[in-house]
Amino acid sequence: MKVYILHECPNWSARNHGEAIAKYAPGDWDVTNDWWTGHHQEWQYDDADVIINLGSNSHESLYELCCTHTPDAVLLSRYNTCYPRYSDKLDMLCEHSDGVIVESRNCFQRIPGNLRGKIHLLPSGVDRNAFCITTPPHQRPSKVLWCAGIIGQSPERGDVKRYRFAQELAARLKSIGLEMELLTVDPNGESVRSPEQMRDWYNTGRIFACTSKMEGLPNTCLEAAACGCLIVTTNVGVMPEFIQQGRNGHIVPPTLDAFVHAITHANKDYLASQLDVRHLIAEWDWVKLAGNYYQLVDEMLCVRQCNEEEGVS
Repeated sequence: MKVYILHECPNWSARNHGEAIAKYAPGDWDVTNDWWTGHHQEWQYDDADVIINLGSNSHESLYELCCTHTPDAVLLSRYNTCYPRYSDKLDMLCEHSDGVIVESRNCFQRIPGNLRGKIHLLPSGVDRNAFCITTPPHQRPSKVLWCAGIIGQSPERGDVKRYRFAQELAARLKSIGLEMELLTVDPNGESVRSPEQMRDWYNTGRIFACTSKMEGLPNTCLEAAACGCLIVTTNVGVMPEFIQQGRNGHIVPPTLDAFVHAITHANKDYLASQLDVRHLIAEWDWVKLAGNYYQLVDEMLCVRQCNEEEGVS
């Protein structure tokens, strides 16, 4: 089966996602990861059985070309945020795809019932071969990490990630003797870091803080956990499904007092929590989760074949 996974930009979320699907694909899947930037791009996918588009900005033009060149191919798209953010994009993806993937139950449950016919809940994971512990936990300083791709983005993105709140949190923690490092990058530019660089950075701290208002996943929390960090986060993305309160982290209200209290406790319990951290992140390894993609594609191809045999358009 010929499968193309398309990305619109080289940010770490789409890149790591596509590479994981390819890495753990069944033997009969021939997977190619490629950039897709819009209608002007030369079409190279005539032999596609499946196209998985991990972006959305140019999806309408991709759909038009698929209908022209590969009408029999299954076209999957990804809605990588939490409803109702960019709800117009979700409407467009549902109209111009065979199926739309969302990554968190929180997002799925918010989507109106009339759209759910094409929506599939497929949580993303983390490649624990790429993100792993390289600095033993007992050798790490009591440091808190925070990261977001906001450089070169709209002011709205910084607001969604709550960057100013994170700066205030860093100041509060410094006043009680805890260091917090804020890493800001351009997710689509030269400052984006490789998985190896991110792995090494995660290994410099004990706790990873996510202060976002909304998220699709977020990838950074799973990556940090795979590298041995406890997670202190708002109630976003898959975090309600991933966090076992007090075992591998804490879900907290979006207030400075709540974050400081949870981070202080997480730092105190850090070494005692390491067995839980390693055990719980194993359930989110792409080795286990990638199979959901293959199963979904097989089911969609079977439905399409049955419909064709029965003359259903």
